[in-house]
Amino acid sequence: MTTREFRVTDLIARLRLFSAAPPQVPVSPEVPVSPEVPAPPQVPVSPEVPVQHAGLVHTHPSQASPPPQASTHQPPAPSAPRVFPSRPGPVTLADGSPAKQVDPTTCGSAVLVMLAMAGDPRLAAEVTTAEQFGVLQLRVHRACARVGLWPQKFGTSPWAAAREARFGSQRYTHRVIGEGERGQRVMRAAIDAARAGIPVPIFAGGDRSTSWQSAVPRHVVLIVSAGDDSALIYDPSAARLSRVPRDLLLHPESPGAPENPGAPARALTQALGGWPHPVWAVLPQ
Repeated sequence: MTTREFRVTDLIARLRLFSAAPPQVPVSPEVPVSPEVPAPPQVPVSPEVPVQHAGLVHTHPSQASPPPQASTHQPPAPSAPRVFPSRPGPVTLADGSPAKQVDPTTCGSAVLVMLAMAGDPRLAAEVTTAEQFGVLQLRVHRACARVGLWPQKFGTSPWAAAREARFGSQRYTHRVIGEGERGQRVMRAAIDAARAGIPVPIFAGGDRSTSWQSAVPRHVVLIVSAGDDSALIYDPSAARLSRVPRDLLLHPESPGAPENPGAPARALTQALGGWPHPVWAVLPQ
């Protein structure tokens, strides 16, 4: 890595901060998804969507989830087909509007809301319009902002995202994605979790070659699902799913075939909302 390619997260990883071994998630075969995914049913929604932790888990008093037990963890039954399509393309809400972040700082909160909806069919059935989705995004954004130690113009911090992230009863932690084998180990853990049915938020960023402000985590996407060879990634800035080869996520600097150099980098950058590097992962505990 040259000076121009410098990334703040690489320095953090070299200092062994936020760099403990990633949690291990039991890997099960990829859950089959039907080609056609029905929209969630329409149900009455109050102006204030009932939520917990500012909008990440929809619960009722009799249905509160017990604390996660790391030693006996079983991946929750995925309900992502209620929220995400099964193939690359637009991601829409039940009213047909795009599932898009409402402003340049709410990519993280949009991802967290979609993650919660994917793990809670009742919440997915209630959040059916762009207005409801936007209200929930802003509520989550405010909750994440209270964690502090992060410039508000950069949106959600990785530690705030990890604190607020929910997928059913599943809780999350976070790990920096540095360069080399240590970073690949974190990314493999993220892909394995998605393959086991647990979506994983990923922070993306640039490097010093563009500007110092680009060398920090700048955008958040969601690995919705993964198979042996590829993963589906939701980008809230475009409200789209993209399919990315597994090897490209593990080796983002891949030069590509001689007849089309740079093609892998362009494909990854598009999936990551215009940013070239995955730099931080919000992993299931």
